[in-house]
Amino acid sequence: MIPSNIALPVRFAALAALLFTAALPPNLARAAELGASSPPQTVAGQIIVRAADGVSAEAFADILDFYDARLRQHIDPINTRVLRVPPGFEQAIVQELGQDPGIQFAERDMKLSIQSLTPNDPRYDEQWHLETFEAERAWRHSQGSGITVAVLDTGVHAGHADFGNRVLAGWNAVDQSSDSSDINGHGTKVAGVIAAVADNGIGIASVAPQARILPIRVSNDADGGAYLSDIARGLTYAADAGARVANISYNVSDSPTVANAAEYMLERGGVVVVAAGNDGIDPGYSDSPFMITVSATTSSDSLASWSNYGAYIDVAAPGQGILTLTRSDGYAKASGTSFASPATAGVVALILAADPDLTPAEVETLLEENADDLGSAGWDAQFGHGRVNAGRVAEQAAGDSSTPDTQAPVVTAPAAVTVEATGALTGVVLGSASALDNIDGSLTAVPDTTGPFPVGSHTVTWRATDSAGNTGSDSQSVTVQDTTAPQVQAPADLTVQSTGSAVSVGLGTASATDLVDGSLSASPDQTGPFALGTHTVTWRATDSAGNTGSDTQTIVVTLSDVTAPVVSAPADITLEATGSLTAVALGSATALDNIDGSLSASADRSGPFPVGSHSVTWSATDSAGNTGSATQIVTVRDTTPPALNPPATRTLNATGYLTDVKLNAPIASDLVDGDITAVADRIGPFTSGRHNIVWTATDAAGNHRQVVQTLKIRPLAEFAVDQVVGEGDTVEVRVLLSGDAADYPVRLPYRVGGSATPGQDHDASDGTLEIAAGRSAALSFNVSADGAVGEGDETVLFTLDAPDNAVRGGRASHTVTIREENLPPRVDLEIRQGGRTTTTVYADAGTVRVSAGVVDPNPDDDHRFDWSLTDNTLVSTSGVDTDEYSFDPQQLAPGIYTLRLTVEDDGTPSESVTVQASLRVAQQTPDLRADEDSDNDGIDDASEGPGDSKGNGIPDFLDALPDRHVLQSRARVADRDLLVTEAGLRLRLGTTALAAGRHAAGVSVADITNHGGASGTAALAVEDDNHSYPGGLFDFELTGLTQAGQSVRVVIPQLAPIPAGGVYRKYIADQGWQDFVIDARNSLASAPGGNGSCPAPASTAWRDGLNAGDLCVRLRIEDGGPNDADGRANGQVLDPGGVAAPAAGGSGGTSGGGNSLSDSGGGGGGCSLGRRGTQDPLFPLLALLAAAGLRRSRRRQPR
Repeated sequence: MIPSNIALPVRFAALAALLFTAALPPNLARAAELGASSPPQTVAGQIIVRAADGVSAEAFADILDFYDARLRQHIDPINTRVLRVPPGFEQAIVQELGQDPGIQFAERDMKLSIQSLTPNDPRYDEQWHLETFEAERAWRHSQGSGITVAVLDTGVHAGHADFGNRVLAGWNAVDQSSDSSDINGHGTKVAGVIAAVADNGIGIASVAPQARILPIRVSNDADGGAYLSDIARGLTYAADAGARVANISYNVSDSPTVANAAEYMLERGGVVVVAAGNDGIDPGYSDSPFMITVSATTSSDSLASWSNYGAYIDVAAPGQGILTLTRSDGYAKASGTSFASPATAGVVALILAADPDLTPAEVETLLEENADDLGSAGWDAQFGHGRVNAGRVAEQAAGDSSTPDTQAPVVTAPAAVTVEATGALTGVVLGSASALDNIDGSLTAVPDTTGPFPVGSHTVTWRATDSAGNTGSDSQSVTVQDTTAPQVQAPADLTVQSTGSAVSVGLGTASATDLVDGSLSASPDQTGPFALGTHTVTWRATDSAGNTGSDTQTIVVTLSDVTAPVVSAPADITLEATGSLTAVALGSATALDNIDGSLSASADRSGPFPVGSHSVTWSATDSAGNTGSATQIVTVRDTTPPALNPPATRTLNATGYLTDVKLNAPIASDLVDGDITAVADRIGPFTSGRHNIVWTATDAAGNHRQVVQTLKIRPLAEFAVDQVVGEGDTVEVRVLLSGDAADYPVRLPYRVGGSATPGQDHDASDGTLEIAAGRSAALSFNVSADGAVGEGDETVLFTLDAPDNAVRGGRASHTVTIREENLPPRVDLEIRQGGRTTTTVYADAGTVRVSAGVVDPNPDDDHRFDWSLTDNTLVSTSGVDTDEYSFDPQQLAPGIYTLRLTVEDDGTPSESVTVQASLRVAQQTPDLRADEDSDNDGIDDASEGPGDSKGNGIPDFLDALPDRHVLQSRARVADRDLLVTEAGLRLRLGTTALAAGRHAAGVSVADITNHGGASGTAALAVEDDNHSYPGGLFDFELTGLTQAGQSVRVVIPQLAPIPAGGVYRKYIADQGWQDFVIDARNSLASAPGGNGSCPAPASTAWRDGLNAGDLCVRLRIEDGGPNDADGRANGQVLDPGGVAAPAAGGSGGTSGGGNSLSDSGGGGGGCSLGRRGTQDPLFPLLALLAAAGLRRSRRRQPR
């Protein structure tokens, strides 16, 4: 026992400890689930406790005070208390109290469900249970008269007519009132099983029809759920009210509270019967000495599938499909141990009515010893001691020990019957048998079969059984005979013709049906052939009884005319179609018969006819039915082409190097096919200039008509990129067209402005450039060498006004900056072999010469040349300090070699620039054929040769593009998906694309892995965090910049739409992947594009960032900036990269192309710092490595 002087905080700590020791949920199996789907519900903050005998009230109060328990109710007769305890601690307190010697028992109060099932199987025979446990036998000795049965349930509807006056005034154990009306309906059904009135001419009978019902309502909930405490209180009330039997159709067998109350009733001579539960399980309960627990059986005396079983089962009783009363004054079938229990309680009432002096123990012994043993012999866990037998136990209780009745009734069967069959089965009126028993008197005899019967002799056995179970029988003979012949229906009579000899005749098929056998097969007595004259054919069919039926068919054979008329068809016809169907005048056919003479012939079709060849059959039939025919061929041909009007000339403004044009197909009209949509020989996109589009309309016959539509695309007119010049320089300003003009001349008016003073600083003035042919025009002007110092930069601004036969592009102005200080030279390398410009040299083609073209804004500067950074495998034959580098490739291995040249001027201070160019060495010059045109540009491969006149890395015979600022993204595709930079610059393949043997800028991840290193060797760092590039990877170089450090734009078409969260990724040789860096001189933009075309680099159609779904990307890259792969401000930009989809599991980039140095990795993988809620223990090391990596990226060494 726990001391009472523990401080309150300590008690709460103890309660908390209890809660932890009871970590598992309460064992709800103690009050097993009552309905098939309704588990018992524990009552929050409520338990039931009984103190051990001899414990004082003060000691009991101390125990309860320790657990902060408060008295809610006191069930006086059984000294049991319902207590309130702190919610959440109920199970822990119950467990502790259960181990306290001062406590007899403690359990959680629970709300139990009623134990019923509602089947929907209409095959259950009504009140089968009364016959099963021999109720009629029991009623000879007892009907429950004088016995009160307490029904602890949901109340009882006492007003049901079939209760008569058997229901007493009841009690409500929940609120301790007199309201015992049925709140759910369950209690009325239970009471109806026990004591519905019998022999009143209405409704049903019951087990104990003369017993009285004491309704004790233990539930005030509409669902019928009841609390253990209310059940215990109701049970003590029943005992005190003098009830001899109490029925509890709830699963209470394991409740010590209810067992305590049951013991109270047992001590007062009462018997408590309870339901086992409907979970179909063994809940593990022990047998209670104070309650009779009942499982449920079916009409076949098997255990119901849903009935509980186990060591606590005493007996079984019928509980499936039990017809009983309802609270709506009706009747219904119900199932569950809820109804096996009252069936047993009714039998107990019969026992006590037969012998009121029996003790509860004697009642239970009688009940068990007289049960029908089912299952294993003796007691078993399914049926207990067996299924109750009301008849046998009532006889025993009444003391009826007379000699048993063993004499069977005498049965007299009706007279034998013989009938004619009326079908496969024949109904027979058997008559009635009589039965007389020595004790029961006249009984009813029933036959084992009533038919219908097949043909043959049959024995019907009539039986009658008396109340003692003795059965008598007698036999009756039934004969069904078949003497009726089948009905035969012969085929129809036939008249046929013959040339004089016997003729074969298809007789047809007869039908035959028999009353008994059904459909039969009938056979003819002759099948021919038949001679001239009349013949009778007899058809017969025989049934299985040997009866034969017949019918006749008449065959008449006459002399016949067998010669068909001779038909001559009109001549064949061929004509031109006049529409989808063409009317044809067929002419007339002739027909002559050897007997009937001239006949009329008719055609099987008369048209109109579709295009094609058709057979027209002309036929004539003589009076004997002979038909002759001839064929006429009608051919309708279609040689008329469709009518097609040429569409009007269309004039559009270019939107870029290629312009997407939505062509409107003209509609052609065809005599036969109707409207036909013409098809264009090309759909674009289109370059600037004049295009002749050939539209072809072809009908179903293959006739076609062509017309030509002229499409004019006005070219974009734009200045070349801005320039920086020195004083005394002569400057050329060039305006370039995006392609050929549709109409010449192109006039380009311009204005001159800027901060420099005309006439003093320069001699440029307003004017108009004119292009009579070609794609560019230039003006030149002189910059004065005034010798002034400290003037700062001055500008000359050229602005393009509206041109004729062209449209002003996005770069409509050009700035020439005049700078006093010395400026670095611009250098371009040209590779030549055999007199041809090339980027691929051949070991068998002689000396290679690489020349340096130098343009210096300071015209008086001289220059020094240094080739020493060139790949040392290329041994110079011309030295390393001149403007030309020559070598012999004959001994070189195939592969990529890089030339590097540093040019330094002698200005003050001196300026230098280092440029590079990659070339590919191949073993043998390709053999090009004059009958092949690999790039489809109209010039054969042999004429174009293996050289690379534009120096873009693609041999001329594989490059159909005429412009240096445009580059193929896919090999041999020159009419769409082109990389485009600003006019005047040059695009060429990068080292990776060149090394991989690509003839376009598009490369693969494998190409970068295999050739992403310096000079096209294998890459040393290729880890890319599983990025994918659905729009493609592109490797290009940009040259021809007018000033070092300049930012230029390049347009890259995408092979797939930009994904959401896409980022632009760049590969730096031997350093790895990085996100494109965005700052004031580097940016990303995208545009929708479509049909393989993109806006011009300077177009206003571009939107900032990478926008999901767009098909065009524009890079703005700073020469020597963070996105230039060579890291040098040298007039060259190197860019292998592409748009990456977000890495799997990574955060990806932003939809706006949010690439920057501060993105913490963006979509580029690696360690993302500062993103976790707690600091990674490696954070300081990661931060140090990240800082070192950033510094390294800003100090890249030359490749």
